[in-house]
Amino acid sequence: MGMKVGQVAKLTGFPASTIRYYVKEGLLQEPEKVNKKMGYYDESCIERLKTIQKLQEKRFPLSSIKNILDRVDQGISLEEAEAVEDAVFGLPIGEADRLLDREEYMEMTGLTRYELEELEKVGLIMPFISEKGQARYDPEDVMMGKNVFKMIFKLNLSPKEIEFYLTLGREITQREHALRKKIIRNMAVTENLKLTLDLTSAANMSRGYFLRRLFQRQAQEIINNSKKRKVNKA
Repeated sequence: MGMKVGQVAKLTGFPASTIRYYVKEGLLQEPEKVNKKMGYYDESCIERLKTIQKLQEKRFPLSSIKNILDRVDQGISLEEAEAVEDAVFGLPIGEADRLLDREEYMEMTGLTRYELEELEKVGLIMPFISEKGQARYDPEDVMMGKNVFKMIFKLNLSPKEIEFYLTLGREITQREHALRKKIIRNMAVTENLKLTLDLTSAANMSRGYFLRRLFQRQAQEIINNSKKRKVNKA
């Protein structure tokens, strides 16, 4: 026989309401129901709750904690699972407590409610995490808001005029995922994990490298063409 929610709460320090919420969100297994109002939790949930607490102390948001626990369930060590989460989703440990709500984000960036709504319509603003239906914004969102999105409105441009970043970006990321799927096919979980870390790092580097070099070459071509026109006019 397992334990009642009250016993689990007493042993872990988590309120019963929080434990039920974690079950709802998929962080804990469903209790074994004996009737509509009574259920018994497996003893393994004690260690799992302790793991959740440790990850919360490292400031991982719940969505990241769920990803980490899912990987642990696949046989990956906790340390390796954390490493993948950091590599793929890029939220440094300790940053989660700096996530901003909608009002704080507007205050930090200077964006008005109208401007934020216009960005959301196009899909340009992508909050790092959303829990319980509420958007949360990280330092990267703030940087984009201050330095890019606000400038768009100051120049009297429409957010739709930079929507091409999303259109082309989706194609790039879809192809990256398709390539990864092809590479890791039939790999063991641990081998898949290590390669995923390497591929994520390579993809991040490649996006910056190719776009930067393409931009530089396009700029140089424009400069060269401008010089040729001046020579021809002389």
